Parts: sequence; structure tokens; C-alpha cells
Amino acid sequence: MWIKNILLGLLALICVALITVLVILGVANSGVGARELDENDMMLDWMSRLDDKTPLNEVFIPGTHDSGALYSFLGVSGKCQSYTIGEQLSMGVRFFDIRLQLRGSELAVVHSFVDQKLTFDAVLDDIKAFITENPSEFVIISIKEDADADAPELPFEKAVEHALSEHLGSLLSTSAEVPSSVGEARGKVHIVSRYSGASIGVPAHSGWADSTSFELGSLYVQDYYAIDSVEAKMGDIKNAFLVASEKKYALVLNFTSCYLSEGFPPAHAPTTAKLINPQLSEILNGGEAAPCVFVSDFVTPELVRSIIECNFK
Repeated sequence: MWIKNILLGLLALICVALITVLVILGVANSGVGARELDENDMMLDWMSRLDDKTPLNEVFIPGTHDSGALYSFLGVSGKCQSYTIGEQLSMGVRFFDIRLQLRGSELAVVHSFVDQKLTFDAVLDDIKAFITENPSEFVIISIKEDADADAPELPFEKAVEHALSEHLGSLLSTSAEVPSSVGEARGKVHIVSRYSGASIGVPAHSGWADSTSFELGSLYVQDYYAIDSVEAKMGDIKNAFLVASEKKYALVLNFTSCYLSEGFPPAHAPTTAKLINPQLSEILNGGEAAPCVFVSDFVTPELVRSIIECNFK
């Protein structure tokens, strides 16, 4: 019995030590720090400067990956952004990657198993309020089921589509096609449906490939997320620019988000974002990018502005 107690005690000490290490890592590497936004960071109506006739595939659109993921598990995995959805909208972000779990009849924002302390209803209310106040703008929401339902009271797709219609009303576009122009898109919320059974939005569930680049109907997607090196990921981003410059697709979704597959902590987005975002800003400021949707981790006002200003050079 005493041997068993000693072993249990050692196991407990090891667990405490491991948790302590993870907490220390979390404090040191919990993300890319956010500063308080000021008036110079506000890009509330930047789309008002775009001509109505401009095709969407000729617009540089700032977006965020796991847009609602502000919390992590011990600082190791889960967090992808430092600013709230409302702050991102004010900064100029217009594409949102929303990951959900159905709990009973409520849709919660999650990143895999990490709860983000945010409801889909709250996200939609923020977006509705913003578009109502800024009708020159449009928003694209990509919706994915990111965790198995917990005691669901209705199918996931029914819960999503009820929430969309209930909260957005006439602002919701149910079209299965990407708008052809800025004028057609203005004042609306457009959906990219990455969930099964979707009856509205641009269909993007069947055929979405894993950690690669691929064509999906009118979309082209670059989403290498488990990478060997930052240099390789920068090459993937630049290759998507070449595709975008051909203007073959209605939209090019260029995910700049990723993590080092051999890195530690695993799935630790801040490590790569701190290296990729400055390089991306340099490319944008140097006029070497092509129009696409930039889907990034840990966006900053400076990065968003660099993307937006490419539309007006």
C-alpha cells in the first residue's frame, strides 16, 4: 500500500510540475498583444471608397481565422485573435471565420475543444449593428461546425440558419453565389457554408480539403495550416497571389494562419503569426500582393490598414 501511495504522490507532483510549465508557457506565449484602439485605427467605412462596379475578386479584403478565438487552453492552444469581433469590424476586417458548437438549442463559439465564452447570437448582433450603421460595407461569414453537438435539440444546420435569419433579417444574403460586384454586395452579410446540410450561402462543406490548396466551385482556397517552416508558408501565400492575379475565381481565400507541425507548444498560432504578419505587411506595402481575402491570425490595425490601402494605390 505504501508503494502505491508513493507512486500516486510522484504522479501528482509530475502533474503539478507539468501544469506549472504549461502555465508559464501560456503567460509568456499567450498571443500577440493587443493595444487599445484609437481613432487612427478606425476603418469603419473604407468600402465607401470602392466603385460599385468593382468585381469582388479585385478587392483586397482583410479577414480573420478563428475570428472569435480569444481564449486558449493554458496558453498552449486555442487563441488566434487579440481583438473582439466588434473591434475587428471597426478596424476594417470584413471576413470572419466562425467556428461553432451546438449546445442544446444555443450555438457557442469554440476553437475545437476550447470554449470562447461567446455566442453566435452575440456575433450576429454585433455584425448587424455595424452594417446598419455603415451600409457602404459588406461582411462575409464562413461558418463551420468545430465540435460535436452537446445534447442537441435540433440539427446544427437548422440552428445556424434560424439564428442567421432571426438576427440579421433583411441584411442576410441567402444566395449560393459570391456577389459579382461591390455594389451587389454592399449592405449585406454573405455566408460561406462550411457545414453539412446547408441550404443557404456559398456551399463549401463537401470538397474542403485538409491543409492544402484547392479549388471549390467558384472559390480558390490556400489553407496550408500544418507547416514545416515559415518560409514554406510564405511561398504558399505568394502562390495564391499568382492564382488571384488570374481572376479566374470569384474569391481567393488566402489563409495566412498556420502552426509549425513540429513545434512546441503544438497548434500554437502566435509563434507563426509573429513571424508571418510582419513579412506579409512588407509584401503588401511593397505592392507585391494580389487581391484576395487575407485570413489571418492575430490581426492588428496596422496589418488591416496595409491590406485595405492596397485597394487605393
